[in-house]
Amino acid sequence: MTSNPFKQIVVMHERIKAKKYIKHCYKLFYQDALWLQVLNERVQDIDKPSDLNQNIDHLKQLFLREANFVSLNKQKRDMVKEAVIYLIEQLFITSRLSSNPFTQLRRDWINVSWVIIFKPKLNRLETYAENIKYLIDDIRFRQVMTRVLYQLKVEEFDRYLHLLQAIYLSNYILPKLKASSFIESFSLCIDQFTYLGLITTKVKVINLYQYLRNITGYHMNAIDFQHFSVPIQLHGLEVKRDQKNNKICIEIPQHLLIKLTQMFQYGHFHQGKARARGYLIHRSISEIINVYQRELLVTVPLYDLVDNCKPLNRFLHFAYQSLLRTIAVKKNCSIKKAASILEEKNVTMKQMTHVYKSAGEPYTSKGVRTVLREVSRYHRNDVDPTILHHLKKISMLQKG
Repeated sequence: MTSNPFKQIVVMHERIKAKKYIKHCYKLFYQDALWLQVLNERVQDIDKPSDLNQNIDHLKQLFLREANFVSLNKQKRDMVKEAVIYLIEQLFITSRLSSNPFTQLRRDWINVSWVIIFKPKLNRLETYAENIKYLIDDIRFRQVMTRVLYQLKVEEFDRYLHLLQAIYLSNYILPKLKASSFIESFSLCIDQFTYLGLITTKVKVINLYQYLRNITGYHMNAIDFQHFSVPIQLHGLEVKRDQKNNKICIEIPQHLLIKLTQMFQYGHFHQGKARARGYLIHRSISEIINVYQRELLVTVPLYDLVDNCKPLNRFLHFAYQSLLRTIAVKKNCSIKKAASILEEKNVTMKQMTHVYKSAGEPYTSKGVRTVLREVSRYHRNDVDPTILHHLKKISMLQKG
């Protein structure tokens, strides 16, 4: 075992590609460098103890020991989970997909003309992931790998699906694509579906589409193709190629803003009817304002990301109208009087728009999780899981 864990990982990855067994994965977790890499890159939003070395020593002592692992607090379990996922990705994923797919699309898809869309069956993905583990001749690592994948499936299903798709693509689809005579270059992007971007002709796309259907039909829930001038749905946003201006156009659809207003209970966005949130009126005015401020953090990255900001401005205005009505109910006064109360606290529509675009709490994935926690506290099971998925995905966009 080399003293450099990353060199050893490269060797293991090459053996995996050649379908050869690898050993001693477990020993990698006794290397401080591996833990430092994971803690610095994967768990920025988890509060870390001041003494990082002591924390690493504690994790190494407890790692993979069933009784002790169960007794770890959530913070340390998350650290262990991230370390195992990091190693799984390094060993099994050949195509390094950007954590910010929109940056990848703007950079690599400007000339893409056709898109093949497919979604592997979950049971096939899980079977494939189960089988590929036997390339690892290390019982302890296989056990912890199984445990972490199960934990990921329960706690972060979308991420679990993304990971299995990436493993499947790297070890099954990519080799077939690279051996195909139909295309010379392609780009991949993964969400709930996998998008294969191609710079080619319609005839070649149809041929490749038929080829993929023939070799993967048993593994796929859906497979289709379309011209890239037709939008694809990625993390709730619409993405297409604007041929006239020769750029990638990213827009926020109306239905996503409608779902956000439903989730936060601002009222009927499509009807333009804001409403008060009665369950907040027992809190102080400052606390009510803070609730709205945290929720509207979700719009901050979108202003820089999307090409259509008018719907976002309307969403901010709608949130402000809901805030006015909530204050009016709390104080049993008119909307005009509620606006005066907010102005006394320097909260106006203009000020809100400025704050959410440029100031306030820095936009981080931890900030979005604060929003999610606040939402869960009041809405319990009424929150659309699709919206939670969108918010969690949006929270990752700055990492690319």
